[in-house]
Amino acid sequence: MDLNLILESLATLFGVLYILLAVYERRMAWLFGIASSGIAIYFFLGANLYSESLLYVYYVLAGLYAWIYWGKNPESRSIKMMRKSEVLAYILLGVVLSSALGFAFSKTDAAYPYFDAATSMFSFIATWLTARKILENWLFWIVIDLASAALYAMKDLYLLSALMLVYTAVAIFGYLKWKRSQFA
Repeated sequence: MDLNLILESLATLFGVLYILLAVYERRMAWLFGIASSGIAIYFFLGANLYSESLLYVYYVLAGLYAWIYWGKNPESRSIKMMRKSEVLAYILLGVVLSSALGFAFSKTDAAYPYFDAATSMFSFIATWLTARKILENWLFWIVIDLASAALYAMKDLYLLSALMLVYTAVAIFGYLKWKRSQFA
């Protein structure tokens, strides 16, 4: 069996375990997320998706942060909601940062620099919201995961693209579950 296929399969499996455990608010999710992200960096560098590569380095670091936050902080036990103005501020921040990063990578051999930058910058934001247990993280993830599935497929990363479609379905479920548990 091809080493790349084994590694991509492991990244996919660990990614599925991460998202499912995150939906159920299990701290162990972050260890699988770290492992999945660490492996995925290799593929994104090989596909010239530099923004995605940076994003997955961030995922590893955010996973370490969330592992600690979800384990030691009593505040991490409750799901919080943002005001509409906060959601709009995060969207504006994502657009500005995506534009800047896309422009920077448009000067390199990056594939789809603006598209890659947008999925990456909004993923930075959504990861932060997930680590802080903000309900709206799932809404960000639904859009990001669909866009990422298309981006990965355009670069022939079909297992990772399929993973993003699974993530989309799980993000819908996660939103509904977190919303129910918040109001329970």
